[in-house]
Amino acid sequence: MLVEQTAKAIKVKKLISSNGITHNIMANPVGIMIGNILSPIIVKQADDIPFMLYVYTIPAGIGMLSATFGICHSLPPSPPTSSAASTPESFILGMKQIFYNKSYWVLTTAFGMEVALFTVANSLLEQILCPLGYSDKFVGLNNALMIGIGLLGATCAAVYADRTKKFVEVAKCGLSLSVVSFIGFLL
Repeated sequence: MLVEQTAKAIKVKKLISSNGITHNIMANPVGIMIGNILSPIIVKQADDIPFMLYVYTIPAGIGMLSATFGICHSLPPSPPTSSAASTPESFILGMKQIFYNKSYWVLTTAFGMEVALFTVANSLLEQILCPLGYSDKFVGLNNALMIGIGLLGATCAAVYADRTKKFVEVAKCGLSLSVVSFIGFLL
């Protein structure tokens, strides 16, 4: 009985940790998607921009207040992983290890390129489509659709990779498809 309760508690802690990481990762694209939808709705003329900024300040202020006054401990009640319970190594030693780690550089380069492609596509879409006669609202919805489809695709890929344990293959296919899609978008 005690073993089963301990196992359930460990599963719950892993789930909470996993959900926290997922929420942190998803906050940025979901926030950008909401901004792309709301901005053209709120701003009809240049005088509406300050009001839009006030509207966007509300969730940021709530987050700031809850982080400032809601977090009372510098450490969680129990370490989230076994490596977090161990004594940390020196910063310089860790930097040396990362500097010579090929997998780290491949991952950093690939992720950096993906973030750059997303940022470029998201930022320049308005400048590309507005001169062709499309409205700001249409462009914002296109950006939101691009992000929403990306989130849906990432969710499907994550579920597939988790079930089949083909993480590397899914990552390679996802990166390749996103680059091909971006090149097709530019043509």
